[in-house]
Amino acid sequence: MFGRERLGAGDWAVMALGVLFGLIGVVLTIGGGWLIAVGGSWYYLLAGLGLIATGALLFVRRMEAFWLYLLVFVLTVIWALFEVGLNGWALVPRVFAPFVLLLLVIASIPVLAPARNRWVTPWSGRVSGKPLMLAGFGGAAVFALVAGVAVAAANRFEVERPCPQAGSARPNGFLTSRPAPTGPPMAAPGAPSATPP
Repeated sequence: MFGRERLGAGDWAVMALGVLFGLIGVVLTIGGGWLIAVGGSWYYLLAGLGLIATGALLFVRRMEAFWLYLLVFVLTVIWALFEVGLNGWALVPRVFAPFVLLLLVIASIPVLAPARNRWVTPWSGRVSGKPLMLAGFGGAAVFALVAGVAVAAANRFEVERPCPQAGSARPNGFLTSRPAPTGPPMAAPGAPSATPP
């Protein structure tokens, strides 16, 4: 396969990305298998297998790598929402790294030229690389915007009671609706009296 064409820098970069995906997938698969053995979630094993397959497709520069990882990412978001809902602190660690990997795959689309695919598929064989890459980045931006707004709205703190007015503050710092007491200050116990005997 490599003897018939000259590989450029983009080809080597995508192949290296494929190796990276494969290594991450192996780690997730091994860890996911151990997690299942102790009664944990199946997600990490399935996601690891998906990353290994994506890495293999990236290494041979196949357009199907994009569609496969897009499916893995969508399922990751669904799993994360099922696990933690819209809890921002718990959701971001589950989605941020897969989202960064998605951006890398989108950036690889021009190298995954349809002409290089052995099998012409309806969803990749007739699509030019750069327009699909731009559409992918646009979709990723819309996803990030919508997700950010949804998480921010779900984690917004609401004030249970209205804040007191500035005139209701006592000199000692406590808030009250009654006016501050007037008169001479009280002496501390054991202190000499300020008034003459």
